Amino acid sequence: MNQASATAYFLYHLLNEYSSENLFFYLAVDNYEHFNFSSYNERYQVANKIYKTYLTRHSDVEVNLEDRIYRQVTNALNSQYTTTGKEFEAAKRHVFSLLNVSYHQFRTSPVWDIMESKCTYQTTNSSRRPQIIQS
Repeated sequence: MNQASATAYFLYHLLNEYSSENLFFYLAVDNYEHFNFSSYNERYQVANKIYKTYLTRHSDVEVNLEDRIYRQVTNALNSQYTTTGKEFEAAKRHVFSLLNVSYHQFRTSPVWDIMESKCTYQTTNSSRRPQIIQS
């Protein structure tokens, strides 16, 4: 099984526990941090879109952040055109910890069992790599 398939199972689990916004936010920030923007304005526009989508109070996909972290991100983005790509660093770490808790719950969920039933492991180069079993 490839990483995308495993992520799909995890996403399904997150949808069931009403926390899929955490994964979407984490992936959006990770892409933002690694993207080569053509200008500071472009970087700011993308950062602002992430902020409005995931951090604006009462957004449809608002992530749950501590007020301290929320204020830190807000203050960083209020300095327009000075974005560095690190504005969301604390928020990303916090959401990662939430995803880690969800992942441990996923490991004991029926969805994990379904995923495992669709996979077999083969030893290649001393590492376990999941492979999808075609029915």
